[in-house]
Amino acid sequence: MDRITGAQAAKIIVVDQRKYRTRVPHTWRSRPDPFEGVWNEILEWLQKQPDVGASELMNRLIRRYPDHYSRRQLRTLQRRVRQWRGVMSNKLVYASAEQSEIDEERLGNIGPVSDNKK
Repeated sequence: MDRITGAQAAKIIVVDQRKYRTRVPHTWRSRPDPFEGVWNEILEWLQKQPDVGASELMNRLIRRYPDHYSRRQLRTLQRRVRQWRGVMSNKLVYASAEQSEIDEERLGNIGPVSDNKK
């Protein structure tokens, strides 16, 4: 039979008392932006039909640019559409001039970023 001695138990306790690092917010891109060339077109579609889903937008992109887009980019587009809707809903709720300026900055940050820095 295997018995745990006092020294072994102390080692186990020390291992379980690890210090965890806090996460740094991820603000960089690890891959080139797949929607860099068409983001303005997507924004136009969203402004004309704000209730259209990301899946429908992806279908439009695939029909329009079949060699460039596939369903693999759907999750990225869903994140972008969610961010856009968040900015637009804040704009509706907090319709002041100061907030509009902040939202315009945030809306610009949703779209393509030319820097791929870490």
